[in-house]
Amino acid sequence: MFLDVLLLKQALEVPLLIYELYKQKHIFPRAMGDHTHFKIPVWGKILSAFGVVDGTREICGKILSRGYCLLPCVYYFIILSLV
Repeated sequence: MFLDVLLLKQALEVPLLIYELYKQKHIFPRAMGDHTHFKIPVWGKILSAFGVVDGTREICGKILSRGYCLLPCVYYFIILSLV
């Protein structure tokens, strides 16, 4: 239950964060997704449609070298398992 609340909170906060960054600083960060998400055919296309990029080193390096910002996705269940 606690994990569901955190994931919902992240789903609500990230779009607001991106909006405010763009509105105030004209920065549009690209969200990174874990590489395994893009192995699932339909799910990978949905993520790509929303601007999420495959989080491989090569792709992230190209994005950063072009001067764009990246928004890494934090998985709360990893943090919770460490507590």
